[in-house]
Amino acid sequence: MNVMIGQLTKKYKDHLILDNITIQLKAGGFYGFKGSNGAGKSTLFRIIAGLERPTCGTVTYDGEKLNSTILKRITYMHQKPYMMKTSVEENILYPLKIRGLGYEIYRQKVKDIMFELDLYKLRTQLATQLSGGEMQKVALARALIFEPEILLMDEPTAHVDKQTVQAIETMLLKRKCQDHMMTAVITHDEDQLVNLFEQVIQVENHCVFYV
Repeated sequence: MNVMIGQLTKKYKDHLILDNITIQLKAGGFYGFKGSNGAGKSTLFRIIAGLERPTCGTVTYDGEKLNSTILKRITYMHQKPYMMKTSVEENILYPLKIRGLGYEIYRQKVKDIMFELDLYKLRTQLATQLSGGEMQKVALARALIFEPEILLMDEPTAHVDKQTVQAIETMLLKRKCQDHMMTAVITHDEDQLVNLFEQVIQVENHCVFYV
């Protein structure tokens, strides 16, 4: 899905966050976002995800305004993902349930994604009792399980071990080759910015710049 952001401005009362930005994120694109803390990266992602509204300007998805159908095709992964007090498997299944997608259709896919992220042995464990790295992998599986067209990730590899970083990067690269979803990731990892993404975008001084 193509995302077009046009002349977008975001303010919190009198505090300017984003100022008249215009940017296009193409279907199948693989974007890394960088910028200093507080520059507005997360705010921009939350607006694209439909979790916040811009003060002015537009965001369109394949030329359409945000609606309930489009929302079901977007996933936003927070830096510190929330885990429901259920099993790992139930956490991964949750997006299918709220979208009315039958588990039977996705049964093998759920199993495959747990094996891929080394989560299958933890499938019955309470998700809130996992380590930080394990929670991030559950969050990634949950984000991908319904095959979104837009994947937004806010620092998914911050504060996790190298093995988890590698697992997340491998999963993203695999999806980049196989799927047509637009993927955008906020990261401060310079190695990722250089080696992982097709296009790097910097958010700074209320504006966006292609790097």
